[in-house]
Amino acid sequence: MHSHKIKVLLLVLIISVRLPAQPSTIGGIVNNYTPVQLLNSCNNKITVEDATAFKPGDTVLIIQMKGATINLTNTAAFGSIIDYKNAGNYEFNYVKSIAGNIIELKNKLTRQYDIPAGKVQLVRVPYYQNANVTSLLTCLPWDGNKGGILVFTVQDFLILNADIDVGGKGFRGGIDPLPPQSSYFCYENQYFYPPDPFLASEKGEGIAMIPSSQSYGKGASANGGGSGNSHNSGAAGGGNAGKGGHGGHSYEGPPCNTTIPFTNGGIEGNALAYTNTANKIFLGGGAGAGQTNSGIFQANGGNGAGIILIIANKLQSNNKKISANGAVAPACGNTGPDCHEGMGGGGAGGTVLLQISNYTDNTIIEAKGGKGADMTAINPDRIGPGGGGGGGIAWLTNASLPANVTTTTTGGQNGVCTDHANDPWGSTPGQAGLNLFGLQIPVDNILFKPNIDSVRIREILIRCDSFDFKGLGYFNTNPIANWNWDFGDGGTATTQDAAHTFATGNFIVKLIVTDINGCRDSISKNIFSSILTADAGTGDTICAGNSTVLQASSSGANQYTWSSPQYLDDPTRLNPVASPSVTTTFYLTASNPQGCSQTDSVKIDVRQLSAFAISAPTSICRNDSSRLNASGGDLYTWAPAGSLNNSVIANPMATPQATTPYFVFITDTLCGNSATLSTTIIVRSLPNVKATKSNDIDCTVGQSRLNATGASTYSSIPGNTLNRSDIPDPVASPTFSTQYVVKGIDLSGCINYDSIKVNVSSIKNGSYLMASGFTPNNNGINDCYGIKYWGTILELEFSIYNRWGERIFFTRNPSDCWNGIYKGVPQDPAVYIYMIKAKTTCQDYIFRKGTFVLIR
Repeated sequence: MHSHKIKVLLLVLIISVRLPAQPSTIGGIVNNYTPVQLLNSCNNKITVEDATAFKPGDTVLIIQMKGATINLTNTAAFGSIIDYKNAGNYEFNYVKSIAGNIIELKNKLTRQYDIPAGKVQLVRVPYYQNANVTSLLTCLPWDGNKGGILVFTVQDFLILNADIDVGGKGFRGGIDPLPPQSSYFCYENQYFYPPDPFLASEKGEGIAMIPSSQSYGKGASANGGGSGNSHNSGAAGGGNAGKGGHGGHSYEGPPCNTTIPFTNGGIEGNALAYTNTANKIFLGGGAGAGQTNSGIFQANGGNGAGIILIIANKLQSNNKKISANGAVAPACGNTGPDCHEGMGGGGAGGTVLLQISNYTDNTIIEAKGGKGADMTAINPDRIGPGGGGGGGIAWLTNASLPANVTTTTTGGQNGVCTDHANDPWGSTPGQAGLNLFGLQIPVDNILFKPNIDSVRIREILIRCDSFDFKGLGYFNTNPIANWNWDFGDGGTATTQDAAHTFATGNFIVKLIVTDINGCRDSISKNIFSSILTADAGTGDTICAGNSTVLQASSSGANQYTWSSPQYLDDPTRLNPVASPSVTTTFYLTASNPQGCSQTDSVKIDVRQLSAFAISAPTSICRNDSSRLNASGGDLYTWAPAGSLNNSVIANPMATPQATTPYFVFITDTLCGNSATLSTTIIVRSLPNVKATKSNDIDCTVGQSRLNATGASTYSSIPGNTLNRSDIPDPVASPTFSTQYVVKGIDLSGCINYDSIKVNVSSIKNGSYLMASGFTPNNNGINDCYGIKYWGTILELEFSIYNRWGERIFFTRNPSDCWNGIYKGVPQDPAVYIYMIKAKTTCQDYIFRKGTFVLIR
């Protein structure tokens, strides 16, 4: 035990004196980028434009830059985001192998990507144990296919002795096409995309791909800012976490002069949604270009900023910045007439993602929007300046902003008309971005396994040329979606299991399975088909001790085997002589050299001498039938014939009305035997079922008691107006005259019927009287005060009041009555008042009010 402790102590001492690794010096562009051309999720391989800068073991980032869908109508809704789809999806993975420009990833991708429409790129992520930034660290500018992101990992210490800056490396600003324009157009609130680029400049770039025919005009392009429209409108700023600013109004002088400024300025780039749940990241949106017509100054929009993603244990900033600021719109360099143009907007701030455990000093993070360009010309008429860029996002893995970290995600300032007291002339600043915390950087860590492990074919021989194929597919996650059979003879099937009949010959059967992601696997199997028939022949009947030749036939077989060989002279011959002693079924199996076989059977009946028999029939109820059965011969004659449906068959149907003996004369013509046998059918009498009633129903008598006799069990129909339909004496309560049919069954199971009609009269026979008193003394006589002899009551309100007018009893149920108790207390002898409103089968409305006496 002591020696082990010493070893552990020595190991700790050795580790504690190990010197830290010398930091790597980094600066410039440290990432390699390549557009992704194809992603094969079935084998976890991606095809890229150029894989030469990657090697096995590399950490890589796959990220989709675009692919959202937007409104493309020529309305104010143009550019609004309908669906982000997979735009902004990203995750870390590792290179397993490389073959040409095909890179195999080690782990399973967890997110979806739209390739190539979504502009997906693969970025090599460098890894450092310690790193020292000694010169400006940036990224390749986004060129429409790749770039725009700086990403690296430091195991321990990251030291900044220079800035990290991806400002203006994001989505591109719009380009002013400098048209040779000789006339002016003034279109108020028109052309979110114009019919001709001559009437507007280019929109800024955003997360959506838009048709080139709609890439001009004031409508936003998702988070890309809209351009200025003719005549000389300012362009909008790009958006990211914050919305971009609006472009300035169009030219106020002739021919566009008006008291209401035109609003042809570019529409601001949309703000993008950032949440820890969606976990999407985006480049800052490019700004739109201002509309010019001088043909000299080019009022381009500012580029959006790029993405910074850093993973490190500790960060020492040394007052250096981590910046992703949108680009400022180009300014016109003089105050002459060449600057009297609509100006470009500012680019949006970018996205800064930091997974830092310890900030050792003050850290400055910026993701600001770029400024829109000023209109600097000296001229009596105002023209649209550019809108400011929207702020970006600082997104940290910390739960809140660390005390020594400062973030700035302000929107960019809008441009102004400097010769008009800095009038913005409709331009607006970009909105501020945001800080977000609790970032979970997605790292793929589940080893990739193909979904389809294997596929198998199991065939079941139906005939030598017909097979029942069973498809077996083994998968890890997603089930098999499609089964495709190719039987090698032109036949196909698309079910998991399939039967197929072939011509004679060898065939290669292939099964291809596809899962819900389009991944496939296949298997092939050789099948030999042959034509082979086996017919065991027709059956025969022989007398005991005789023989018969089995009349079998077959084609395509060279070997035969019969069952029950003890009764055959040669069970390997196609037509053996059979001498069975009892009735026997023989089975023929015919086989060919390829191992195919067919089986058929034939039955040989053997008649034993004097094997006549007659079965005992069942007893029956009168008017029922019973079948007679005799066997052992060829000819049958029954007597008496009058109650039989056919007197010359082996099994006639008998319908006697009384117990009757039957005789049958049987002849065996094959073996020359005959005999007379007899049996008796016992006929049971039917029960004498009688149905009676106690009374008919009128307005004062609402029920009638039925009574049935003569059987053991009873059932009556219709049963819906009976209290029970399965007793001999049910209570009937019909609302109209009804004929009841009673079915009676005796102990022998014989059935008979009778019926009785209960008449219902609507004649008013009663005066709907109430008793004058009652004695609730619990002697079983007149203990409860209620309604009697009113007939069938359909609706009822029955109330009882005491002498103070207090209602002490109420019911809607004609069967309820008052027992002289109120609130649990027996009431005193007194006069009480009843009040009744009712509807009966005889009278629609009845009202009775009166008094009665409670006597004790």
